[in-house]
Amino acid sequence: MKYSKILLEDINDVLHDKSIPWEKFKDSSVLITGATGMIGRGCVRILAQLNFEKNYNIQIYAMGRNPEKGRRLEVLQGVKFIQADISNPLEIEFPVEYIIHCAAITKSSEMVSNPIGVIETEILGSKNILEIALKNKVKGFLYASSMESYGLLDLSEVKEADQGYIDLTSPRSSYPMCKRMVELLCNCYYAQHQLRTKVVRLGMVFGAGENFMNDNRIWAQFARCIINNEPIELHTTGHSTTSFTYLPDALKGIFLTLLSNSCGEVYNVAASSYMIKEFAECIADNFNLQLKMNVPDDIEKLGYAKEFQLALNSDKLKALGWNPQIIKVEEMIRRVIEEFQSQNID
Repeated sequence: MKYSKILLEDINDVLHDKSIPWEKFKDSSVLITGATGMIGRGCVRILAQLNFEKNYNIQIYAMGRNPEKGRRLEVLQGVKFIQADISNPLEIEFPVEYIIHCAAITKSSEMVSNPIGVIETEILGSKNILEIALKNKVKGFLYASSMESYGLLDLSEVKEADQGYIDLTSPRSSYPMCKRMVELLCNCYYAQHQLRTKVVRLGMVFGAGENFMNDNRIWAQFARCIINNEPIELHTTGHSTTSFTYLPDALKGIFLTLLSNSCGEVYNVAASSYMIKEFAECIADNFNLQLKMNVPDDIEKLGYAKEFQLALNSDKLKALGWNPQIIKVEEMIRRVIEEFQSQNID
């Protein structure tokens, strides 16, 4: 597989991280759910590159619902795409030694319009994947959770033991509540069946090589503003604080946690934290854009999360050896734009 300059740099940044015991993957089999999404696809690329560069002979099972995107993954060395809806009962005919569970519905608008689907995917789907892990007695099971599982907090920094309020009357809460429940389910499988589960709570992750032209996440909206040289327009007050991680650094956190000896543990994965308004101002300043505030009256109906303070503390993961290389959001965005422009040269 031929990668662009930026993507190859990002992949090598992950593979050259000496804190990760990559040799554990030699001659192994790995199942990745949500493999056509950003996090899952990133994991697939890293494992396939281990096959290509080091002849690790990893059998990579990439599970997802989109066959068109799945077929693109099969050009990578050692990858087999499995089309499946994990909320339905699953039967697999192949042995699995490691599982990275990334499948989830992540669009805020769908959390409002289809909360039952969100719940079915998270709860039923995760139960099905955990049963596959149990049947195969996997060496490691990692669940990609979210900082949204914390709920609403008012803390200067958020550590893994902290928990906040989740409004159970709001359909939008289907996502954070399910994330919290699946984390508990993973730990119950560890306590009751000694299944080697681990959880990472990801901040906002983004990286180069993603198609952001129809993506409604805030980083993608800002990237489009840069490409189109348009003003950044905020539809919230921007007072919420969130945490950011460049995709390669998030992948390093995932693989480090998966291959660690710890079980039944949760790790925050975040390189830096900004107020949304600070994020917008930073991008506007660095890319010479105008910033406009336009907050609608019916903001909750549009699927935006309520104001939150989620400055994640990642000291626990850093104690395992995690060392994010890109901290500033403007550098993250700059690499996203540079990659996009390199693929769109006439």
